[in-house]
Amino acid sequence: MYTEIKDISRVKEIVKVIAKLSYLSEDVIVEKLVESGALLDGHWRLLSGKHSSIFLKFRRIAEKCNNGFLGLIAKELTDKFKSIKIDVVLGPETAGALLVDKVSAELNVRPALVKADKDGRPLSKLLLNSEINEGDNVLIINDLVTTGKGLKNLISLVESKKANIAGIGLFATRDQSVIERLCSKVPNIQVLITMDIKHYDPHSCELCQKKVELEKGANHN
Repeated sequence: MYTEIKDISRVKEIVKVIAKLSYLSEDVIVEKLVESGALLDGHWRLLSGKHSSIFLKFRRIAEKCNNGFLGLIAKELTDKFKSIKIDVVLGPETAGALLVDKVSAELNVRPALVKADKDGRPLSKLLLNSEINEGDNVLIINDLVTTGKGLKNLISLVESKKANIAGIGLFATRDQSVIERLCSKVPNIQVLITMDIKHYDPHSCELCQKKVELEKGANHN
């Protein structure tokens, strides 16, 4: 059974701000992650297939913090793209949709959401009433990237509509190398925080060896 990580010093070891912030600070981000219980200890199977002892449940930030904190995350991301013409903000129907709504409102442009698979990974199919037109400048927004496969699906969708990718904005990444690989396709990628979290191959997972039960349900980000 998972537990919330409430030790501020431990959260500070996990979370590192990698962007220049205008509205938030690293201390405030850490405080809100602790307050919301968004960082969880447990035994998680990630979308990559690897296992981890820590999981970020972004939706808890919206559920347990005041709405202002989510708004400030959106303002930080919006600020990174304010000099670029954007017509649409695109993201998944999962927890990332919370940021899509906030960022699109900040930019005063229309939001668009895509369907997600049973594990929460974005697919290349728009939800009803979402649209991307040929020539649109599209900003992709999500809460967290793990493998980059979901982002690649979003990129493929934009390209299939003959629209332009204006950039990608993310609250967090587990693996900076994923961002570096994506930068060859989308140069303008902005990430607020990275998380220093160990990943394990299933056959050599320390938690499996200790017989710690996997969290039930779908794979996790």
